[in-house]
Amino acid sequence: TVKYGKIVQEMAIPVGDGTQTIKWLALATSQRFSSQSPHGFLRCREERTTIVGGKNVQILPSNVYSKSRSFYHPENTLVECLEDGDRINVDLVDRMLVDESTGRPRYSAWSFIAFNLSDEKNEERQRLIQQKMSEVDVYRRQNEELHMKQRLEKEGPQIKRMQEIMREQLFDNDKVDESMAIEWD
Repeated sequence: TVKYGKIVQEMAIPVGDGTQTIKWLALATSQRFSSQSPHGFLRCREERTTIVGGKNVQILPSNVYSKSRSFYHPENTLVECLEDGDRINVDLVDRMLVDESTGRPRYSAWSFIAFNLSDEKNEERQRLIQQKMSEVDVYRRQNEELHMKQRLEKEGPQIKRMQEIMREQLFDNDKVDESMAIEWD
């Protein structure tokens, strides 16, 4: 799924054996999305939902995530972290924020990790990677807890019924301890 501002679009990207990186997938998605801009004039009734800027526009990806994971490292290969048929979301930058003091673009954490590979940016990049990986752990734990809670809500009545059925068949530990104490004395 590609998200560009208010535009949300499903897109299938064939990846072959999956040896490409997440960064490659994000850039391929961005390129395919930006190439879908219509050529020529818009008619009166056509909606102006396409990107503005002409045919030579390259839109940067700002985040790659899925329902099960809040962050995919740009350098991971597809085969490492995805299965065949998995759906991921690629957010594209619809508006580049600018740092007012320096006039430089402000990248999202994913974009900074993906595109700032110089030695001078390495410390900040490593800090962002650590931060995003801890967010992934928190997100994963929250998903697991939510899944377990939903499962208990769904299967709770069945569990209670099984406990009632098996109650007569289960041993009472206090009675077992008492009878063992009598027999061993």
